[in-house]
Amino acid sequence: MKLIDYSIKNPVFSNLLMATIIIFGLYVGFNLPKELFPSVGFEKVTILTIHENSTAEDVEKLITIPIEDKISSISGIKNIKSQSSESRSFIIAELFADEDTEEIAQAIKIGFKTELEAINPLDNESKVPVYFANFVLMDYGFGAVFGCPAHDQRDFDFAKKYNLKIKTVVKPKSESD
Repeated sequence: MKLIDYSIKNPVFSNLLMATIIIFGLYVGFNLPKELFPSVGFEKVTILTIHENSTAEDVEKLITIPIEDKISSISGIKNIKSQSSESRSFIIAELFADEDTEEIAQAIKIGFKTELEAINPLDNESKVPVYFANFVLMDYGFGAVFGCPAHDQRDFDFAKKYNLKIKTVVKPKSESD
């Protein structure tokens, strides 16, 4: 109560104190180093895999452990933590401080070849290997997704990584046609 009473009796002191605090705040605010695009370290890559109607043990055995085994050989990963629950596998790969997160995130995208083959419905002869991948774009699909590697960059990169045949299905007309 003494400060309040003193401030009421001495309004000049109160106003000078407030002005000093405001000026000091502005000085500090304008002199802090600023960057338009500051470097923010995200030293983690997260992998969430969904396998509906599976027990935690099945998810661990069929999804989590194979993914951990494949990504453990990628350089730049410091530690791998995982958790398997019913229908879900959650893996966090911690990276070393100066690693390129985007490059490692691309390397972590893994395809698992199955023993299945799909038959091309247009010619009923061509057989295409079926892969499971640990990544799907949220706005692109869920589960098994048809890929057209000759005409989609993500599918093209996947096909190159796993040496899959790339067949062009759409071509521009040549000028002689």
